Amino acid sequence: MTHHAWMRGFHIEEIPIVFEERRSGHSKMNKAIVGEALWMVWRLLLRSRFRRSPGCGVHARSVRAEVPVS
Repeated sequence: MTHHAWMRGFHIEEIPIVFEERRSGHSKMNKAIVGEALWMVWRLLLRSRFRRSPGCGVHARSVRAEVPVS
């Protein structure tokens, strides 16, 4: 979704997320998830070839949401 918004001329701003280390258990990440993420990067690159829509001129205001962690 972020890529599609950028392609249409929206300003994208990242807000960092802080993850804490697990205290017990193990990660659910596996090779399939990593492979899917890598494939998506290449797929978006090939689809867009880094070109944005010409003359899109759309501007959006950034909104920051604070979500309490329980």
